[in-house]
Amino acid sequence: MGKSTLLWLLAVATLTGCMIPGTYYDPFDNYVIGLRSYDRGAYQQAAERWEPLVKAGDCDAQFRYGMLYFRGVGIRDERDSGYAEPNYAKALELWNLAANQGQPKTQIVLGDLYYQGQKVTIRCTMADCGIQRNLVTAYKWYLLGEKSAYYAGEKEYLSRILLSIRVEMTQLEREEGENMVAKWKPSPSACKPRRLL
Repeated sequence: MGKSTLLWLLAVATLTGCMIPGTYYDPFDNYVIGLRSYDRGAYQQAAERWEPLVKAGDCDAQFRYGMLYFRGVGIRDERDSGYAEPNYAKALELWNLAANQGQPKTQIVLGDLYYQGQKVTIRCTMADCGIQRNLVTAYKWYLLGEKSAYYAGEKEYLSRILLSIRVEMTQLEREEGENMVAKWKPSPSACKPRRLL
């Protein structure tokens, strides 16, 4: 085998090694391709990848597409040719769809929005989001997120935030939230969140 053939094989192995399905570098999953665009700040490209997935009921895409609406990036305003401002109502609509199917990141975000305060990752003012602070609902979403959290960072965050919220809740409120979790079922059906390696 010649030197040029060996170099060619090494190049192919290197390139295909970076394109492994089920990872952040999956070349075939439009959600992951959109995620890479989002991470680079190419929000419109991310939106273009995720929109068809959202319409097909993909819970991961619903979460991320909701984030575009929440931040007001990447989605064109239907009224004119410019980009939309943050649209909290649309973000919440998408997040409720994803969370009710069992998407853990979305459940955590909804927990943050209902908890509100300085300790949460995702926040907005009550007037802007249209959500009133509700510890029982926040607790429910955090507990559901805890059940299906996969990544260490999510688990650590939930461990900290659950300690904080429990201090603020009465025993009756905690029991109410736990009862809501016990009765919860994915709707319309359970999604299969991606677990990227």
